[in-house]
Amino acid sequence: VPDAETLEPAAAALANLIRACQVPAFFCDPKIHSWLVLQGLRHWKAHGPSASLVASLCSTSLLLSNELRHARASYEVARHLVKVGEARSYEPATSWARHVFVLSCAPWFEPIDECVPYSLRAREGLLQSGDLQGASFTYYAATCLVLDCGQTLETISAEVEAGLAFEAR
Repeated sequence: VPDAETLEPAAAALANLIRACQVPAFFCDPKIHSWLVLQGLRHWKAHGPSASLVASLCSTSLLLSNELRHARASYEVARHLVKVGEARSYEPATSWARHVFVLSCAPWFEPIDECVPYSLRAREGLLQSGDLQGASFTYYAATCLVLDCGQTLETISAEVEAGLAFEAR
């Protein structure tokens, strides 16, 4: 579905294509992933924000923190994209951006126990939109956070079991 704010159909199609390729590239080829991030940034500059670009450009935070070791910049970019998505009601793109924000950089700059609700909110938004694969990824982030701040082993176990049950379904 093309972004409503993009006037040109070709620009909307390119934003959607960049978004669709982002996750597979992250897992399969870091160079292509980095290239897609740069293409998304160029597209944003030329055509402005869109839901697809919010969802794909959240990977900028992964690139900045993992490849370039710029944690503060990673945090600022990811936080900005979540705010843009929230302000423009871009769902499920904002939920995906929120997940990547939690996964990539939020725990370095915010209290870990406050990051758990971000991850759960991302999961709910992705589930409501029918993005089951995206929702499944949130269990990894939430489990890592609960390992760091969980009060009891039962809390940690509950998150792991919920994730395994979700994946089995």
